[in-house]
Amino acid sequence: MWQTLILLFWFAIPGWAEPPSFLDPGPGRTVPIFGAPFVVPTEHNQRDSIPIVKEAPSGAYVSVGFERSFVGAAITPAATHLVILDRNPNLVQLARYNAGLLALARDRADYLQLRLKGNAETIRQRTENSQVASDYRQALLDPETEKLFDIHVREKRTDHFFFGPWGAGRRETFSVFHSPPPNKGGEYGYRDANYLHDDKLFERLQAMARAGNISAAKAELSDKTQVKSVVAKLAERSVGLSVLDVSDTWYHSNRQRISFLTPSESLDLWQSFGAVAKPESVLLMTAWDSREKRVADARPGVGGYWKWIYFGMTYENVMNTGTAATTLNRIVDYYHTYGQGNPAWAGRLDQTPSSWPPLNRPGCLLAFLRLLTSTH
Repeated sequence: MWQTLILLFWFAIPGWAEPPSFLDPGPGRTVPIFGAPFVVPTEHNQRDSIPIVKEAPSGAYVSVGFERSFVGAAITPAATHLVILDRNPNLVQLARYNAGLLALARDRADYLQLRLKGNAETIRQRTENSQVASDYRQALLDPETEKLFDIHVREKRTDHFFFGPWGAGRRETFSVFHSPPPNKGGEYGYRDANYLHDDKLFERLQAMARAGNISAAKAELSDKTQVKSVVAKLAERSVGLSVLDVSDTWYHSNRQRISFLTPSESLDLWQSFGAVAKPESVLLMTAWDSREKRVADARPGVGGYWKWIYFGMTYENVMNTGTAATTLNRIVDYYHTYGQGNPAWAGRLDQTPSSWPPLNRPGCLLAFLRLLTSTH
């Protein structure tokens, strides 16, 4: 999730796509580093972002992360495009590989078979007998990318671990995401947001992949030149911004010595996309909700999960530098005060702003003209 950017693009090109995908990102490669961190999705309540993204205008869903970005585009009704920019070339290759599987699949059941039980020979035969974007084809036929997908997604090997703020060395798996919904209902991870088990969501993503409009390329979110190059390509194609999903890259804490992007880098990133945004385009931000207890999953043997918080702001406010800067500072302050297990905060973030407890210092979110959060 860190400095990962994924944009999803869907163009009305009939049939299959032989040329490269939208960004024309060039040949991909894997590198002999420790896998691809943040492949396993951890935002199991991602449906809580739907109240924010459901009103976004048509255009590109620009996101960070691997699987969470596919999910985000799938649950955004007006999303028409998706592209991936990440500083980790292994994650980029995995995204291209997954886009290739979406394009190859005959239907959702076939996609599940390819994703969960596919092997190199099966994938090779299907790829050579199909027309897919050239960057997908390269990833699908690359032995190292196949190995990465086997390890991190199919989980045929168990020698990889998740290193992150939830505990170094604790292994996260795809069990919550891959498991089908429970027969008897109840709460479960990725409810209403899992394209693996929802025909409508799957078909939305597959249409993008078949048109060659899911792109992935290596880039840094803090690099103004690289970001502006992507924006320029969107403008050239007359593709506007639907959602800019920055996940928790906005988080910056001097006291905790954590910084994904500095505040100035975040503002530069957000406002760079203003060139292709409408006033109602949406900036989406997330934060891990450490106040919540682990949620039990209704599916036997799946285990539980932690919830995340979702914030949203329209681009009318993002492009007002004073409002955007103040809002970012207030989110950070609010999260420090009430989002890190502070016993003084016993309420829920799905309450209206007027019901939130007052803060003793500047830092409340009163400046938000549009702030939507979890709707558990």
